[in-house]
Amino acid sequence: MRFGDRIEVQLFPAGRFFGFAVNVSVAHEETYDAAPFGAAWHAFWTMAKELDISYKSVPMALLFRGKEGQSMRYIAGGCIQSELPDLPEGFETFDFEGGAYVVHIHEGSMVNIGDSVKTFYTELLPQSEHNLRDGPHLELYHHDGDPESDDYKMGLAAPIVF
Repeated sequence: MRFGDRIEVQLFPAGRFFGFAVNVSVAHEETYDAAPFGAAWHAFWTMAKELDISYKSVPMALLFRGKEGQSMRYIAGGCIQSELPDLPEGFETFDFEGGAYVVHIHEGSMVNIGDSVKTFYTELLPQSEHNLRDGPHLELYHHDGDPESDDYKMGLAAPIVF
């Protein structure tokens, strides 16, 4: 189901999620610090290469949003349908229930991701008439491509009742 070229509904399979988690505060621009995001992704990619499991997973971040003014849990990692090897200390695993998500594709450099996030959550989602459900919000990345290039594509996804 498509809504113009802006968003679509996708079903994600359940699987085992693994990743490196950080708590971040994004509530106030003056206290925003992007460093934990980069550190989480660096830790994930380093571990995935060492364990040779990156090719089996879909790289994504799970965002567990807190209440307004609270920090959120951000987990840089991937979802896999096969068995995971023993993971180094500091990594978390849990069952990802999958389900229906509304997905918006951000096109362009990650430098401009803020505009896409704002458009997705303040315009596209409310206009879609879908009801959000409890569950992690997702960022969907691709193994190939340069995240700083003008033709890079990644997804923003919110869990919905389907």
